[in-house]
Amino acid sequence: PSEPLSHDVPTLGTSTLLVAAMQAKNNARCTSTGSLEMLSDAFFNAMVSSEGGGRKPSANKAFTEDLVEWAFGQKGRLR
Repeated sequence: PSEPLSHDVPTLGTSTLLVAAMQAKNNARCTSTGSLEMLSDAFFNAMVSSEGGGRKPSANKAFTEDLVEWAFGQKGRLR
């Protein structure tokens, strides 16, 4: 920023990640989320605006389920 910040900012810049996941050469997997709210019922059941002006369920629950299944080796594994 061109001016000093008047309050604390926990993260800044392009390296900020909401979700990070990696797999090592030995197939060990590590996943990190930016907050526990991501795993809450409110996040799962959130509604978003659609193009037509209506509201529809977000894909938050499907994304989180896919992420957890991948992290625990239940998905995306060659057998």
